[in-house]
Amino acid sequence: MLTLAILFTLVCAAPTLGFESCDDCLDTIPLIGSWIHEGAGNISEYLEEHYCPHTHDEDCAMHVNEMYPTMLEMIAEEFIVLSAHRICEHVFACGQEVKNQIVKDMSCLECTVVLEDVHDMLTGKDHVTEMEHWLERHFCTTEIPHCYKFIERHFHDMHQMVMDHLFHPHRSCIRLGYCEFVSDIINTKNFI
Repeated sequence: MLTLAILFTLVCAAPTLGFESCDDCLDTIPLIGSWIHEGAGNISEYLEEHYCPHTHDEDCAMHVNEMYPTMLEMIAEEFIVLSAHRICEHVFACGQEVKNQIVKDMSCLECTVVLEDVHDMLTGKDHVTEMEHWLERHFCTTEIPHCYKFIERHFHDMHQMVMDHLFHPHRSCIRLGYCEFVSDIINTKNFI
């Protein structure tokens, strides 16, 4: 998948970055997906309040609440959680290549830089298009006739808004344990 290839490129582009062990990587990657699962309801509320009023679509809020939490959970599961081992192998934290790679703790700065790159990747046009096509194949059914139109009209802009508002690389690195907690920069409503 293009998404994984881009993620692999970003992480491998910084050869000094790494994890303490394969298990450390396998434990870390799915955490981000689980945070998305936990925050899906709050994200829908945020979109209903901040995105829908600007769409001039009277059904936006209903469709966001009906579809977006499940879409988001499916994407997190497919693109992050289920791909953890493959991601960890590609960054040489797991598999036979691990002995040839420097495996170490990431610093706070290194973690933040990697997750800033991941944020940029996750909001890139090609990546979002891939997600839209995946959702059309795996989420849309005949029971949801407005699904394709909703994805085409709203998904990209909603995704961009959610990523910009809720995915903060430094905060994620704090949750992952690579950075120290500083109370004045943390907003507990933000899930990632």
